[in-house]
Amino acid sequence: MRSKFYIQKILFLCCIVLFSVQLTAQNTINGIVVDKKTNETLIGASVVVVGENRGASTDFDGLFKIEYSTLPITLEVSYIGYETSKIEIEKKPSKKITIALSTDKVILDLIQVTDTRLTKKLKESPLTIEAMDVTAIIE
Repeated sequence: MRSKFYIQKILFLCCIVLFSVQLTAQNTINGIVVDKKTNETLIGASVVVVGENRGASTDFDGLFKIEYSTLPITLEVSYIGYETSKIEIEKKPSKKITIALSTDKVILDLIQVTDTRLTKKLKESPLTIEAMDVTAIIE
């Protein structure tokens, strides 16, 4: 009789745990991040919940999934070369949301990188180094 009572208690506790896990799994926002002009998906875009320490990045298809506990929340979406966008979500979306990012207007100047064939040790030596061509060697 007593073991039957314990089995019922254990089953009841397992049901409560399973239902609570299922309820928290339903609070997700699914979306896609695309380029505003070309409508191409952006791989690796950062999607962060503002004010919280949670976020995600988009996968190969530009898709992301964010879990939340309460609404409203603000999502901040950023990608290199694009303007950062903030989206306020006040009610649970019925389908996948689409976030379009526009390109950043900042244009960088051309940068040239050059290197010399002298090693650091040769540069620090007290000797004078001159470059000679074949005719100078013959003379």
